[in-house]
Amino acid sequence: MMSARLEPAVKTAVGVLVQSRLLRTAVCRSARRTANILYYHHVGASTPHYQAFHSGCTASKFARDLQWLSSVFEIATLGDIIACGRDDTTLERPRLAITFDDGFDVRTSGVMQILDDCRVRATTFVITSCIDNQRMMWRHMLSAIQALTREIVWRREFNELSLACHFRPTARDEGLLSAAARWDMRHKDEWAALLWSRCGLPPLREYLEETRPYFTWTGLEQWLAAGHSVGFHTHTHPFCSQLQHADMDHELVQPALDLKRRLGISQLPLSYPFGDRLQPALERTLFDRGIFQALLGIKGFSPRGTPNEKLERAGAEADHIGWTLFRSALVARSPARRAQGDAA
Repeated sequence: MMSARLEPAVKTAVGVLVQSRLLRTAVCRSARRTANILYYHHVGASTPHYQAFHSGCTASKFARDLQWLSSVFEIATLGDIIACGRDDTTLERPRLAITFDDGFDVRTSGVMQILDDCRVRATTFVITSCIDNQRMMWRHMLSAIQALTREIVWRREFNELSLACHFRPTARDEGLLSAAARWDMRHKDEWAALLWSRCGLPPLREYLEETRPYFTWTGLEQWLAAGHSVGFHTHTHPFCSQLQHADMDHELVQPALDLKRRLGISQLPLSYPFGDRLQPALERTLFDRGIFQALLGIKGFSPRGTPNEKLERAGAEADHIGWTLFRSALVARSPARRAQGDAA
């Protein structure tokens, strides 16, 4: 097991090696065997509502990533990757798509300008209840609580709230986000808002008006007009494996149909929050309805030929971009993942 102290240095060294000209041919060869989809979330300076997750992915890091990726890959749309099927060998360079989760407004962070300067078209996956900054996603709420409140306060209030609402309190040294991951998804938004209030923070509406983290409807229309695309990241960002058949309509089906109708789009991919997929029977039922073009997880690049409802993506924020590609290549070449691709 790699030590915590050694791990960052090893990842950086591997990442630098992968990005070297020496290994470019090998990188391209590997990438031709996979459906290459990267995902980011918030790109820019750290903010309270993303501080718990932020790993230093600034606009300048994103620009450097894009510059190198463009030298190795043909940066394609997500739709191109989904439609490409098994064969990518006829192209001069392997294809790769860029996506963003959580519906953060990339126009205000400078990311959209970077994309336009590089002539790259990307996909943003939106949480429909957060469009127009009507509400804050529950995990972003918890991140802001943790950033703006002393630990002794949020831990005390969380544990007192657990008594009133009958969920488990925090374990010793357990973080807020980890403790809240056990919540019943039916109450996650209610309990996060109660904790926000109990910690004495300003009204949520005031915070949202000040920070404006999410895309507006007008912003999404501008995003589409610039040639980018929109995907669906559920209505309220639950752990989807906890959803039951009765939850499908209000969490997935109706919001997705409304999003397609409101923006006038016919193709809509779904990215699972946390990469947490629906139970297999529910996933099959959902995909067979034809609402979604693809269902995407976060386990790394999928072997080419993987069915659209089983596609995965690789996270690009936390690690050196070369390490991201190296790790995804290892995952895609594992026996289980090869079998998944061969069965398609």
